[in-house]
Amino acid sequence: MLVHRIALVIAFFSHSVLAQSQNMSCQWAVIGAGPAGIAMVGALLDHGVKEKEIVWIDPTFQVGDLGALYQNVPSNTMVRSFRKFFLACRAFDIKARAHQFELFKRDDGRRCPLKEVVDPLLHATQKIKRRVNVVQGTVNNVARECDVFVLTAGDCVIRAKKVVLAIGAHPKQLQHRGLCQISMNDALDKQKLRELVCPDDIVAVFGVSHSGMLVLKNLSELGVKKIVSFAKKPLCYAVVQGAFYINAYTGLKGVAAQWARDFFEKNLPNNLVKFFNASGQEIEQELAGCTKVIYAIGFERNAIGGLPDELLQNYDTKTGVIAPNLFGVGIAFPRVVRDFSGEQVQAIGIWEFLRQARQIARFGGQTS
Repeated sequence: MLVHRIALVIAFFSHSVLAQSQNMSCQWAVIGAGPAGIAMVGALLDHGVKEKEIVWIDPTFQVGDLGALYQNVPSNTMVRSFRKFFLACRAFDIKARAHQFELFKRDDGRRCPLKEVVDPLLHATQKIKRRVNVVQGTVNNVARECDVFVLTAGDCVIRAKKVVLAIGAHPKQLQHRGLCQISMNDALDKQKLRELVCPDDIVAVFGVSHSGMLVLKNLSELGVKKIVSFAKKPLCYAVVQGAFYINAYTGLKGVAAQWARDFFEKNLPNNLVKFFNASGQEIEQELAGCTKVIYAIGFERNAIGGLPDELLQNYDTKTGVIAPNLFGVGIAFPRVVRDFSGEQVQAIGIWEFLRQARQIARFGGQTS
């Protein structure tokens, strides 16, 4: 495995690009301006990296998919954790303006719609953009040339000593032919889902994690004819144990947990049927009567040109190092940690992204 990884790195580094023009040169290039990208640039600034040595690249600078798709989704994170995130990074310049945001008016122990997190993230984005070099566009290729990376984004070419990928992820999919698929992103937004289903629909839903439970809740409240739930694992809840959470990263919390306890486990809606560990034949029989399907089975990393997926898959899950001077952060490259029970899990969450970013900013020079 180690030999194979080294071969991948060598093959990647041996690839070169002949750029037509050199538009920018910098020490650090950060690709992506979702929560992880915001955290990464903020961490670099807090760590003392010179503003002119950072290039930040994103198509919109509107908080990525969180800003575009999930504002109407209830959070599974306590308000206190979001506040901790915003106040921990000086570059966000939030403290003096906290009273302007609904998030800071809520009780610490409550949860909130994600829109209330997007608003201060937009504020942080604007503050940071004024301090660093910004390229608004999509990076379509990353390559290695001598001792620098060469990034192309439209007509712009950026040469960087170090690159951080905060490229996000998209919902995983299965393949069941003959069914109209509704994107999990749309299904999580009840107003969008209302426009995509009708009372006569029979909808299959794969997955009972946080996203899956919210999808089931939305469908039930919209009153479709029938919902068929497929699950591979029993429900898992996050439980407070003193100062810790058991199943902190994998368990249901907030609105999803409450609905699961009240309806999915106790008072099952008349239009909802459940299948646990169904066989392939059972699944096909049930799907034959369905009109639509929603996959809520997790996320997979977005692709980026020039970087083979096999290289990205072999990133160091403790440090975020993909290759020398190439790092990954956020939902696309989550840290793997041991939870309260000792099980290895992916640590995904806005505070975790900042912890990752700080680690990369602190130790990034050691891979030179």
